[in-house]
Amino acid sequence: MKPGWRQAVWPVACLVLGVVACQSGSAGGSGTQAIGRPECPSDSFAITVIDTLRDRKGNVVGTQPRTIRQIGLAGPISNVPEFHDCQEFIRGDGYLRLYAIFARFGLERLADSLDTLPYTPSKQALAAAEIYSDGEHYAPLGVEPYFNCLYVYRVLKDWRAAVVPKGTHEDACLTHLVDPATHGTQLEVHRSTPSADLAAYPQVARWDWDQQSGWQYVGIMCGAGWCDVGPKGFTSSPAVYGIKGWYDEQRLATVASSGGLQPGSAHGIIIPDPALGHLNNATDFHQSSGSPWVHVANVLLTGSSPYSSKLRLQPGWNKIYLCYGSAAACGVPPQAQTCSPGGMWWALIKPPHWWQSKTYRCVTQRLHSGIVIPATVRWRWLTNDETGWIRCVQNGCCQVN
Repeated sequence: MKPGWRQAVWPVACLVLGVVACQSGSAGGSGTQAIGRPECPSDSFAITVIDTLRDRKGNVVGTQPRTIRQIGLAGPISNVPEFHDCQEFIRGDGYLRLYAIFARFGLERLADSLDTLPYTPSKQALAAAEIYSDGEHYAPLGVEPYFNCLYVYRVLKDWRAAVVPKGTHEDACLTHLVDPATHGTQLEVHRSTPSADLAAYPQVARWDWDQQSGWQYVGIMCGAGWCDVGPKGFTSSPAVYGIKGWYDEQRLATVASSGGLQPGSAHGIIIPDPALGHLNNATDFHQSSGSPWVHVANVLLTGSSPYSSKLRLQPGWNKIYLCYGSAAACGVPPQAQTCSPGGMWWALIKPPHWWQSKTYRCVTQRLHSGIVIPATVRWRWLTNDETGWIRCVQNGCCQVN
Protein backbone atom coordinates (compact mmCIF):
# COMPACT_ATOMS: atom_id res chain seq x y z
CA MET A 1 0.00 0.00 0.00
CA LYS A 2 1.43 3.41 -0.97
CA PRO A 3 1.95 6.00 1.81
CA GLY A 4 0.03 8.62 -0.12
CA TRP A 5 -2.97 6.33 -0.46
CA ARG A 6 -2.97 5.75 3.33
CA GLN A 7 -3.34 9.47 3.90
CA ALA A 8 -6.26 9.73 1.53
CA VAL A 9 -8.62 7.31 3.25
CA TRP A 10 -10.29 7.22 6.63
CA PRO A 11 -12.96 5.12 8.40
CA VAL A 12 -16.42 6.60 7.93
CA ALA A 13 -18.68 3.69 8.81
CA CYS A 14 -18.51 0.43 10.68
CA LEU A 15 -20.11 -2.96 10.52
CA VAL A 16 -20.07 -5.04 13.70
CA LEU A 17 -19.02 -8.61 13.02
CA GLY A 18 -18.33 -9.88 16.51
CA VAL A 19 -20.06 -9.99 19.88
CA VAL A 20 -18.91 -9.38 23.40
CA ALA A 21 -16.28 -12.06 23.90
CA CYS A 22 -15.98 -12.69 27.60
CA GLN A 23 -13.45 -14.96 29.17
CA SER A 24 -13.77 -17.16 32.18
CA GLY A 25 -10.91 -18.71 34.07
CA SER A 26 -8.47 -17.87 36.79
CA ALA A 27 -7.36 -14.27 37.12
CA GLY A 28 -4.19 -13.65 35.20
CA GLY A 29 -4.48 -16.91 33.29
CA SER A 30 -5.77 -17.82 29.89
CA GLY A 31 -9.52 -18.14 29.66
CA THR A 32 -11.97 -19.81 27.36
CA GLN A 33 -14.32 -17.74 25.27
CA ALA A 34 -17.97 -17.98 26.22
CA ILE A 35 -20.11 -19.49 23.48
CA GLY A 36 -23.82 -19.11 22.80
CA ARG A 37 -24.84 -17.34 25.97
CA PRO A 38 -22.00 -15.05 27.02
CA GLU A 39 -21.88 -12.93 30.14
CA CYS A 40 -20.07 -9.64 30.56
CA PRO A 41 -18.02 -7.89 31.55
CA SER A 42 -15.21 -10.16 32.64
CA ASP A 43 -11.41 -10.19 32.76
CA SER A 44 -11.40 -9.22 29.12
CA PHE A 45 -13.96 -8.62 26.46
CA ALA A 46 -13.68 -7.54 22.87
CA ILE A 47 -16.15 -6.21 20.34
CA THR A 48 -14.82 -6.49 16.80
CA VAL A 49 -15.97 -3.97 14.21
CA ILE A 50 -15.00 -3.50 10.57
CA ASP A 51 -14.46 0.11 9.50
CA THR A 52 -15.25 0.91 5.88
CA LEU A 53 -12.53 3.03 4.26
CA ARG A 54 -13.41 5.65 1.67
CA ASP A 55 -11.31 8.05 -0.33
CA ARG A 56 -11.92 11.79 -0.43
CA LYS A 57 -14.48 11.34 -3.18
CA GLY A 58 -16.52 8.96 -1.05
CA ASN A 59 -15.59 5.79 -2.91
CA VAL A 60 -15.16 2.60 -0.88
CA VAL A 61 -11.54 1.54 -1.11
CA GLY A 62 -11.28 -1.14 1.56
CA THR A 63 -12.05 -2.22 5.09
CA GLN A 64 -10.13 -2.26 8.32
CA PRO A 65 -10.87 -4.36 11.43
CA ARG A 66 -10.93 -2.69 14.82
CA THR A 67 -11.24 -4.23 18.28
CA ILE A 68 -12.98 -2.36 21.10
CA ARG A 69 -11.61 -3.34 24.51
CA GLN A 70 -12.94 -0.50 26.60
CA ILE A 71 -16.30 1.28 26.69
CA GLY A 72 -15.53 4.99 26.46
CA LEU A 73 -18.23 6.04 28.92
CA ALA A 74 -17.19 3.42 31.50
CA GLY A 75 -13.45 3.97 31.05
CA PRO A 76 -11.42 2.24 33.78
CA ILE A 77 -14.43 0.34 35.18
CA SER A 78 -15.33 -1.22 31.80
CA ASN A 79 -14.47 -4.74 32.97
CA VAL A 80 -15.54 -4.45 36.64
CA PRO A 81 -18.78 -6.48 36.80
CA GLU A 82 -20.25 -4.93 39.97
CA PHE A 83 -20.89 -1.64 38.16
CA HIS A 84 -22.69 -3.09 35.12
CA ASP A 85 -25.15 -5.76 34.06
CA CYS A 86 -25.45 -8.17 31.17
CA GLN A 87 -28.33 -10.51 30.29
CA GLU A 88 -30.19 -12.11 27.48
CA PHE A 89 -33.62 -10.51 27.59
CA ILE A 90 -36.68 -12.69 28.11
CA ARG A 91 -39.52 -12.83 25.64
CA GLY A 92 -42.24 -15.35 26.42
CA ASP A 93 -40.63 -18.71 27.09
CA GLY A 94 -37.36 -17.92 25.35
CA TYR A 95 -34.39 -15.59 25.27
CA LEU A 96 -33.52 -12.78 22.91
CA ARG A 97 -29.95 -11.74 22.17
CA LEU A 98 -27.43 -10.30 24.61
CA TYR A 99 -27.93 -6.82 26.08
CA ALA A 100 -25.29 -5.17 28.25
CA ILE A 101 -25.54 -1.92 30.18
CA PHE A 102 -22.39 -0.09 31.27
CA ALA A 103 -22.62 2.56 34.00
CA ARG A 104 -20.75 5.80 33.51
CA PHE A 105 -17.46 6.12 35.40
CA GLY A 106 -18.08 8.70 38.13
CA LEU A 107 -21.86 8.25 37.92
CA GLU A 108 -22.24 9.70 41.43
CA ARG A 109 -20.78 12.99 40.19
CA LEU A 110 -23.01 13.34 37.14
CA ALA A 111 -24.00 17.02 37.01
CA ASP A 112 -27.42 16.34 35.48
CA SER A 113 -28.44 14.49 38.63
CA LEU A 114 -27.24 17.11 41.09
CA ASP A 115 -28.89 20.36 39.99
CA THR A 116 -32.21 21.59 38.61
CA LEU A 117 -30.98 24.28 36.21
CA PRO A 118 -32.57 24.25 32.74
CA TYR A 119 -30.53 22.93 29.85
CA THR A 120 -28.68 25.58 27.87
CA PRO A 121 -25.62 25.58 25.59
CA SER A 122 -23.57 25.99 28.80
CA LYS A 123 -25.33 23.14 30.61
CA GLN A 124 -25.69 20.08 28.42
CA ALA A 125 -26.92 16.58 29.17
CA LEU A 126 -24.36 13.84 29.87
CA ALA A 127 -25.04 10.15 29.26
CA ALA A 128 -25.48 8.10 32.44
CA ALA A 129 -24.95 4.70 30.81
CA GLU A 130 -24.17 2.97 27.55
CA ILE A 131 -26.25 0.05 26.27
CA TYR A 132 -24.84 -2.58 23.93
CA SER A 133 -27.15 -4.80 21.90
CA ASP A 134 -25.73 -7.90 20.26
CA GLY A 135 -27.30 -7.15 16.88
CA GLU A 136 -30.98 -6.88 17.81
CA HIS A 137 -33.33 -3.96 18.52
CA TYR A 138 -35.51 -3.79 21.63
CA ALA A 139 -38.48 -1.59 20.85
CA PRO A 140 -39.80 -0.93 24.41
CA LEU A 141 -36.59 0.95 25.28
CA GLY A 142 -35.75 2.30 21.84
CA VAL A 143 -32.53 0.26 21.82
CA GLU A 144 -31.07 -0.44 18.39
CA PRO A 145 -28.26 -2.86 17.44
CA TYR A 146 -24.84 -2.14 18.87
CA PHE A 147 -24.29 1.04 20.93
CA ASN A 148 -26.92 3.27 22.56
CA CYS A 149 -26.60 6.18 25.00
CA LEU A 150 -28.90 6.48 28.02
CA TYR A 151 -29.47 10.04 29.22
CA VAL A 152 -31.19 10.51 32.60
CA TYR A 153 -31.96 14.19 32.98
CA ARG A 154 -34.26 16.74 34.60
CA VAL A 155 -36.50 19.51 33.41
CA LEU A 156 -36.58 21.53 36.62
CA LYS A 157 -37.70 18.83 39.11
CA ASP A 158 -39.25 16.51 36.52
CA TRP A 159 -37.04 13.45 35.88
CA ARG A 160 -36.89 12.14 32.33
CA ALA A 161 -34.74 9.84 30.21
CA ALA A 162 -33.86 9.22 26.58
CA VAL A 163 -32.14 6.41 24.70
CA VAL A 164 -30.18 7.60 21.66
CA PRO A 165 -28.79 4.92 19.27
CA LYS A 166 -25.25 5.47 17.99
CA GLY A 167 -24.68 2.41 15.80
CA THR A 168 -21.11 1.17 15.93
CA HIS A 169 -19.67 4.42 17.31
CA GLU A 170 -18.86 3.30 20.85
CA ASP A 171 -17.39 6.63 22.00
CA ALA A 172 -20.35 8.73 20.82
CA CYS A 173 -21.94 8.52 24.29
CA LEU A 174 -19.23 10.89 25.50
CA THR A 175 -20.90 13.61 23.39
CA HIS A 176 -23.04 16.10 25.33
CA LEU A 177 -26.59 16.98 24.24
CA VAL A 178 -27.92 20.54 24.37
CA ASP A 179 -31.54 19.36 24.68
CA PRO A 180 -32.00 15.61 25.41
CA ALA A 181 -35.78 15.95 25.08
CA THR A 182 -35.38 16.27 21.30
CA HIS A 183 -33.27 13.14 20.77
CA GLY A 184 -33.96 9.41 20.57
CA THR A 185 -36.73 7.58 22.41
CA GLN A 186 -38.17 9.38 25.43
CA LEU A 187 -38.70 7.13 28.44
CA GLU A 188 -40.51 7.33 31.76
CA VAL A 189 -38.62 7.66 35.05
CA HIS A 190 -39.74 6.44 38.49
CA ARG A 191 -37.40 7.87 41.15
CA SER A 192 -37.18 6.69 44.75
CA THR A 193 -35.32 8.56 47.51
CA PRO A 194 -35.42 6.63 50.80
CA SER A 195 -32.20 8.41 51.84
CA ALA A 196 -30.75 11.87 51.27
CA ASP A 197 -27.23 10.44 51.61
CA LEU A 198 -25.52 10.11 48.22
CA ALA A 199 -23.42 7.20 49.55
CA ALA A 200 -26.60 5.20 50.21
CA TYR A 201 -26.90 4.52 46.48
CA PRO A 202 -24.47 2.31 44.54
CA GLN A 203 -23.06 3.95 41.40
CA VAL A 204 -24.26 1.07 39.22
CA ALA A 205 -26.69 0.20 36.41
CA ARG A 206 -28.93 -2.89 36.41
CA TRP A 207 -31.51 -4.58 34.23
CA ASP A 208 -34.91 -4.94 35.90
CA TRP A 209 -38.18 -6.60 34.94
CA ASP A 210 -41.79 -5.41 34.70
CA GLN A 211 -43.84 -8.50 35.49
CA GLN A 212 -47.09 -6.95 34.28
CA SER A 213 -45.96 -6.03 30.78
CA GLY A 214 -43.06 -8.47 30.36
CA TRP A 215 -40.71 -5.58 29.55
CA GLN A 216 -37.11 -5.24 30.62
CA TYR A 217 -36.17 -1.82 31.93
CA VAL A 218 -33.17 -0.02 33.44
CA GLY A 219 -32.39 0.69 37.09
CA ILE A 220 -29.65 3.23 37.74
CA MET A 221 -28.29 5.59 40.39
CA CYS A 222 -29.48 9.15 39.79
CA GLY A 223 -27.99 11.56 42.29
CA ALA A 224 -29.18 10.77 45.82
CA GLY A 225 -31.83 8.44 44.47
CA TRP A 226 -32.53 5.36 42.40
CA CYS A 227 -34.23 5.71 39.01
CA ASP A 228 -36.22 3.03 37.22
CA VAL A 229 -36.23 3.94 33.52
CA GLY A 230 -38.65 2.27 31.13
CA PRO A 231 -41.35 2.63 28.47
CA LYS A 232 -44.26 4.93 29.17
CA GLY A 233 -46.73 3.19 31.45
CA PHE A 234 -44.33 0.57 32.80
CA THR A 235 -44.57 -0.77 36.36
CA SER A 236 -41.50 -0.76 38.60
CA SER A 237 -40.66 -3.82 40.64
CA PRO A 238 -41.01 -3.20 44.39
CA ALA A 239 -37.88 -2.35 46.37
CA VAL A 240 -38.52 -4.95 49.06
CA TYR A 241 -34.95 -5.46 50.28
CA GLY A 242 -33.72 -1.90 50.73
CA ILE A 243 -32.27 0.31 48.01
CA LYS A 244 -32.11 -1.29 44.57
CA GLY A 245 -28.73 -1.81 42.98
CA TRP A 246 -27.15 -3.33 46.08
CA TYR A 247 -29.07 -6.56 45.47
CA ASP A 248 -30.13 -8.30 42.27
CA GLU A 249 -33.22 -10.19 41.10
CA GLN A 250 -33.44 -12.61 38.21
CA ARG A 251 -35.67 -15.26 36.73
CA LEU A 252 -33.22 -18.15 36.55
CA ALA A 253 -32.72 -20.36 33.52
CA THR A 254 -33.54 -24.02 33.15
CA VAL A 255 -32.71 -26.65 30.55
CA ALA A 256 -35.43 -27.07 27.91
CA SER A 257 -36.52 -30.42 26.49
CA SER A 258 -34.62 -29.52 23.31
CA GLY A 259 -31.39 -29.27 25.30
CA GLY A 260 -31.14 -25.49 25.13
CA LEU A 261 -31.96 -22.99 27.82
CA GLN A 262 -35.22 -21.27 28.60
CA PRO A 263 -36.49 -19.04 31.43
CA GLY A 264 -37.43 -21.29 34.34
CA SER A 265 -39.97 -21.01 37.12
CA ALA A 266 -37.35 -20.33 39.81
CA HIS A 267 -36.86 -16.72 40.83
CA GLY A 268 -33.72 -15.72 42.71
CA ILE A 269 -32.91 -12.63 44.76
CA ILE A 270 -29.29 -12.26 45.91
CA ILE A 271 -28.72 -9.75 48.74
CA PRO A 272 -25.40 -8.63 50.28
CA ASP A 273 -24.79 -8.89 53.99
CA PRO A 274 -24.71 -5.37 55.51
CA ALA A 275 -21.14 -5.94 56.71
CA LEU A 276 -19.82 -6.64 53.19
CA GLY A 277 -18.70 -3.06 52.66
CA HIS A 278 -16.44 -3.23 55.73
CA LEU A 279 -14.51 -6.28 54.51
CA ASN A 280 -11.68 -4.59 52.64
CA ASN A 281 -8.75 -7.01 52.95
CA ALA A 282 -8.34 -10.72 52.21
CA THR A 283 -7.65 -11.44 55.88
CA ASP A 284 -11.10 -10.02 56.75
CA PHE A 285 -12.57 -13.10 55.05
CA HIS A 286 -11.19 -15.56 57.61
CA GLN A 287 -12.55 -15.45 61.13
CA SER A 288 -9.98 -15.93 63.88
CA SER A 289 -12.29 -17.76 66.25
CA GLY A 290 -14.95 -20.41 65.71
CA SER A 291 -15.81 -21.15 62.09
CA PRO A 292 -13.47 -19.40 59.61
CA TRP A 293 -16.34 -18.68 57.20
CA VAL A 294 -17.59 -15.09 56.78
CA HIS A 295 -21.23 -14.46 55.83
CA VAL A 296 -21.41 -12.29 52.69
CA ALA A 297 -24.83 -12.76 51.06
CA ASN A 298 -28.28 -14.34 51.20
CA VAL A 299 -30.23 -15.83 48.31
CA LEU A 300 -34.00 -16.13 48.41
CA LEU A 301 -35.15 -18.79 45.94
CA THR A 302 -38.85 -18.92 45.22
CA GLY A 303 -40.38 -21.89 43.45
CA SER A 304 -41.49 -25.39 44.31
CA SER A 305 -38.22 -27.19 43.49
CA PRO A 306 -34.45 -26.68 43.97
CA TYR A 307 -32.49 -24.74 41.38
CA SER A 308 -30.20 -27.44 40.01
CA SER A 309 -27.34 -25.07 39.28
CA LYS A 310 -23.74 -25.09 40.36
CA LEU A 311 -24.92 -23.30 43.50
CA ARG A 312 -27.54 -25.98 44.33
CA LEU A 313 -29.94 -23.48 45.83
CA GLN A 314 -33.00 -24.71 47.72
CA PRO A 315 -36.41 -22.98 47.99
CA GLY A 316 -36.27 -20.45 50.81
CA TRP A 317 -33.36 -18.51 52.27
CA ASN A 318 -29.87 -19.74 51.40
CA LYS A 319 -26.72 -18.25 52.97
CA ILE A 320 -23.42 -17.69 51.13
CA TYR A 321 -20.13 -17.56 53.00
CA LEU A 322 -16.58 -16.86 51.78
CA CYS A 323 -13.29 -17.97 53.27
CA TYR A 324 -9.76 -16.90 52.39
CA GLY A 325 -7.08 -19.44 53.20
CA SER A 326 -5.89 -22.90 52.31
CA ALA A 327 -8.47 -25.62 51.77
CA ALA A 328 -7.43 -27.21 55.05
CA ALA A 329 -7.66 -23.92 56.98
CA CYS A 330 -11.16 -23.28 55.59
CA GLY A 331 -12.30 -26.88 56.11
CA VAL A 332 -13.09 -27.52 52.45
CA PRO A 333 -13.70 -31.24 51.77
CA PRO A 334 -11.43 -32.94 49.19
CA GLN A 335 -14.17 -33.38 46.57
CA ALA A 336 -14.62 -29.60 46.37
CA GLN A 337 -10.92 -28.85 45.89
CA THR A 338 -10.55 -30.26 42.38
CA CYS A 339 -11.65 -27.09 40.60
CA SER A 340 -8.95 -24.97 42.23
CA PRO A 341 -5.95 -26.97 43.48
CA GLY A 342 -3.99 -24.72 45.80
CA GLY A 343 -6.68 -22.03 45.67
CA MET A 344 -7.10 -19.51 48.47
CA TRP A 345 -10.73 -18.40 48.00
CA TRP A 346 -13.70 -20.66 48.77
CA ALA A 347 -17.47 -20.45 49.05
CA LEU A 348 -19.88 -22.29 51.32
CA ILE A 349 -23.62 -22.31 50.59
CA LYS A 350 -25.92 -23.28 53.44
CA PRO A 351 -29.50 -24.26 52.48
CA PRO A 352 -32.54 -23.15 54.51
CA HIS A 353 -32.80 -26.30 56.65
CA TRP A 354 -30.17 -28.10 58.71
CA TRP A 355 -30.89 -31.50 57.16
CA GLN A 356 -30.14 -30.26 53.64
CA SER A 357 -26.62 -30.72 52.29
CA LYS A 358 -24.12 -27.86 52.28
CA THR A 359 -22.40 -26.94 49.02
CA TYR A 360 -18.71 -26.00 48.77
CA ARG A 361 -17.37 -24.17 45.73
CA CYS A 362 -14.05 -22.72 44.68
CA VAL A 363 -13.94 -19.00 43.98
CA THR A 364 -12.10 -16.91 41.39
CA GLN A 365 -11.05 -13.48 42.58
CA ARG A 366 -10.47 -10.67 40.10
CA LEU A 367 -8.60 -7.60 41.33
CA HIS A 368 -9.06 -4.16 39.76
CA SER A 369 -6.21 -1.89 40.78
CA GLY A 370 -7.16 1.64 41.77
CA ILE A 371 -10.92 1.00 41.69
CA VAL A 372 -13.07 1.11 44.83
CA ILE A 373 -15.87 -1.38 44.19
CA PRO A 374 -19.33 -0.89 45.72
CA ALA A 375 -20.39 -3.61 48.16
CA THR A 376 -22.93 -5.12 45.79
CA VAL A 377 -23.85 -8.61 44.66
CA ARG A 378 -25.44 -9.65 41.37
CA TRP A 379 -26.22 -12.66 39.27
CA ARG A 380 -23.66 -13.70 36.69
CA TRP A 381 -24.65 -15.04 33.29
CA LEU A 382 -22.68 -18.00 31.96
CA THR A 383 -22.93 -20.07 28.81
CA ASN A 384 -25.01 -22.68 30.59
CA ASP A 385 -25.80 -21.49 34.10
CA GLU A 386 -26.05 -18.60 36.54
CA THR A 387 -23.66 -18.09 39.41
CA GLY A 388 -22.87 -14.90 41.31
CA TRP A 389 -20.57 -11.88 41.53
CA ILE A 390 -19.75 -10.76 45.07
CA ARG A 391 -17.55 -7.84 46.06
CA CYS A 392 -14.56 -9.22 47.98
CA VAL A 393 -11.94 -6.79 49.30
CA GLN A 394 -12.05 -3.12 48.40
CA ASN A 395 -10.90 -3.59 44.81
CA GLY A 396 -11.85 -7.20 44.12
CA CYS A 397 -14.72 -9.15 42.61
CA CYS A 398 -15.31 -12.79 43.52
CA GLN A 399 -17.00 -15.22 41.17
CA VAL A 400 -18.51 -18.26 42.87
CA ASN A 401 -17.74 -21.11 40.47
